[in-house]
Amino acid sequence: MDKSEELKARLDDAGIRYWAGDNISSVMQPGDKEALIQELENKFKTVLDGLVIDTVNDPNSQKTARRLSKMYINELMSGRYDPMPNATAFPNVTDDRYTGMLVVRSELVSMCSHHHQPVKGTAYIGIIAADTLIGLSKYTRIAQWEINVGDFTGMSVKDTYTSNHEIFQSLQNDSFQFPNGESVQEFKDRVRNELEYIFDQTEEDSETVVVTHGFFIGTAIGLTLGFNTYPFPIGDITNTSISTIVKRETVTQVNKFNDSIHLSKENIDFPAKSKDNAITFIRHGQTDSNLEGIWQGHIDNPLNETGIKEASRLKGLFKNYDLYISSPYKRANQTLSLITENNIEISDELTEMNLGQWEGLTTSEILNKYQENFIEALFLNHKTKYGIDGESIHEAGKRVENLISDLEKKKLLMASHGGTIKSAITNLIKSPDSKAASAFTIPNNLGVSCLVPKDNKYFLWSYNVGKIGYENISYNK
Repeated sequence: MDKSEELKARLDDAGIRYWAGDNISSVMQPGDKEALIQELENKFKTVLDGLVIDTVNDPNSQKTARRLSKMYINELMSGRYDPMPNATAFPNVTDDRYTGMLVVRSELVSMCSHHHQPVKGTAYIGIIAADTLIGLSKYTRIAQWEINVGDFTGMSVKDTYTSNHEIFQSLQNDSFQFPNGESVQEFKDRVRNELEYIFDQTEEDSETVVVTHGFFIGTAIGLTLGFNTYPFPIGDITNTSISTIVKRETVTQVNKFNDSIHLSKENIDFPAKSKDNAITFIRHGQTDSNLEGIWQGHIDNPLNETGIKEASRLKGLFKNYDLYISSPYKRANQTLSLITENNIEISDELTEMNLGQWEGLTTSEILNKYQENFIEALFLNHKTKYGIDGESIHEAGKRVENLISDLEKKKLLMASHGGTIKSAITNLIKSPDSKAASAFTIPNNLGVSCLVPKDNKYFLWSYNVGKIGYENISYNK
């Protein structure tokens, strides 16, 4: 019996599918790959004979069958026969620890399952050093795990669902299955399970770096924001961009999305520079109250020395906006004035949220006096007022929406405040009520977020772009 027939029998007995994109390593035994190579060599000789190629006298073709068989098994389709590599994490906490941005470069080779044409490319994998790291040599192998799109593998997005209304609409149905691939529901479940597994494996007060793919990241972000039906209201994921999901107790939140500023400072307001219509928010720079952990609300503080210095570095990066609008408070207006020399309009709709009884207090003081209200307003109910008699996320979001509705088809750069920006974006993308309070963390000082309107909807293209790894608030994981 040929080795291929023997392997098929094992797969059939085990009830394992063996389509072109499936991994069959679970039934492979020592010596099987070499036996397959030998079998294929004989069969490729038959193919070459059928192509009327003289494999006896043509020196270029004498060993071609052997080369082809080895190329298929050991290179182009090696992912079918080899198990997923182990990826052991090691501590990264010593004095000589990895810091900053690490980049792994990998030459990748795969194959289109339709025409068996090789697909080659170079992957640059960006890694943010955390308390634990997977061995750097493993990232290039892990990066090959993505949604199983079956027969769509190797085809352009445009040729599959972007320009195919029927398929695009089918993605809204969880039972839709990519031809010879996995279903929408199976993929969503896999993303949910993987996120849960990653957080379970992440120790308290530590970070885990995950290198994965665009569709996986977009789905993870969308599910964290509370959405469940495709298409999610988010834009295209940039290669090597950074997105961060944080967890506090049982609540997961999007802290950063689609940040590619490490590639170029010009990406700080991506994709506004390439869009005719975009809404960009920037949170004001640092104040002394920020440094001391005080909730400012309507307290009109100016920037401190650090805030002035950091905002000044952004001058000239925000270009070609139709309108530059600022909150009337000093910290926001001062920030925008340092960034641009264009005329700045003032709008009361961009003021910080009314924090009620929380105003002027630190987080510890708020938790001591208003713990129940704090938890309910920040994590459970977007219509609960901050500080008992202040403003809710829902109310703050509506006033910013009212401002924007009067400025349709304009490219806007708006300087505002953490709570107001979070509220505005939550409202504009219509985050479901169940997650509207906790969908996002408060953006960092000078964190930049961008929305693009399309078909009477707003799509989130970036959130809290800026210093990668920098947080105002510490989270459990």
